[in-house]
Amino acid sequence: MLNRLSHANDVLLELELQRPDFSLQMLKEKIVRKTNTDTFFAQANIYFDTIYKEGKFNRYSGEKPAITRFKKFLNGRDISFQDITVQLLERYKAFLKGEIKVSERTAVNYLITIRSIYNRCK
Repeated sequence: MLNRLSHANDVLLELELQRPDFSLQMLKEKIVRKTNTDTFFAQANIYFDTIYKEGKFNRYSGEKPAITRFKKFLNGRDISFQDITVQLLERYKAFLKGEIKVSERTAVNYLITIRSIYNRCK
């Protein structure tokens, strides 16, 4: 929370220097646009864009379902990195094995994909 407040203050100062006649709507848009990339699925999109542009198509097609199913597990809502806990990942693994009916190895591979995105952003 403190990090977001600090970011908002930085954006406010930057905007005051650039445009003294700025509106609150301009401030809001600038803050929201910057913080939207702080969520897991926003970073996942960047991650997949990168590996696709690098021509790693097998990796792209192999890892993309992990994130699609993670989003399904979360009922389509985005999640912040701080909300990704061991308990959440254990519930996700149980969801994969129980409802989606994937093997243990596939479930572990899906968790590795989440870890890759997580480590890339932390």
